Amino acid sequence: MSVIGSTFRSVLSASNLSKSIINKRAALTGKSTTTSSDIFNKNKQVLNRICQPSRAASSGTAAAGVPESPPMICRPCQPSDRDAMIDFMSTRFVTREPLMKAIGATPSNSSLFVEHCIDESIIQGASFLALDSETGKICGVRLNGVGPPSPLEKECDFGTTINAIPKFLDDVEGDMATLLNTDQFMRHIAICVEQSSSQCGIATQLMIMSVQFAKREQLKHLTAMCSWSLPYKLSLKMGFKVVREISYSDYAKNHAHPSMVPRFMELAKTEEAARVMVCDL
Repeated sequence: MSVIGSTFRSVLSASNLSKSIINKRAALTGKSTTTSSDIFNKNKQVLNRICQPSRAASSGTAAAGVPESPPMICRPCQPSDRDAMIDFMSTRFVTREPLMKAIGATPSNSSLFVEHCIDESIIQGASFLALDSETGKICGVRLNGVGPPSPLEKECDFGTTINAIPKFLDDVEGDMATLLNTDQFMRHIAICVEQSSSQCGIATQLMIMSVQFAKREQLKHLTAMCSWSLPYKLSLKMGFKVVREISYSDYAKNHAHPSMVPRFMELAKTEEAARVMVCDL
């Protein structure tokens, strides 16, 4: 009874989250973008994901020469994780990820974009997190999407600074559905691991769970836009291949908004290029 009750509450939470996202989209774009039929279909997808059993795991990488991580549980992200995920990504990812830092992103000015990414990933049910099994706190998050990104990322106004991110992603990724000749692919959005738990196999474990999910859903490819060296190296390790590459200096000269050119040129001093990578399943 408790399992049924918990699942039912999760579905209700997902329904409320869907309505919240729709209202936010309308406020950002000035128009309604989702119908009641869309709500039903998305909630049905969420229900299918939630009913899948959570997977508990430790890093299990000591034998491979990687330091042991604290005991952890890796599982799919759920609507009840939303606030904790927003806090984690705002205070860890935004403040540390080289591209976000380079354009001048802060937890404050990026809040709408972070919420948008997390809301979309929770609704699609394809993202995963790692929890410290003793404290219950998040120590890693991997955000994934299924298929092409939402057109809302280009339509919404996230603020002058943060608008550079969806523009950059669209410029670099291009039309992946056309390139792959299918929209049945998992798209990596972001990965972040607590600094105290880095180099302990958490990112690898979250990647493995993402691959397992994609195979279970019979998706054809995994894609990743690697804006800096760490995700690029992880993707190479997992069998990804580069299909597009653009240096930050070239991007600054040929694509960036004039106000962002100095920031991308500064990033070019430490990160050579952004790379779009694909792994066939």
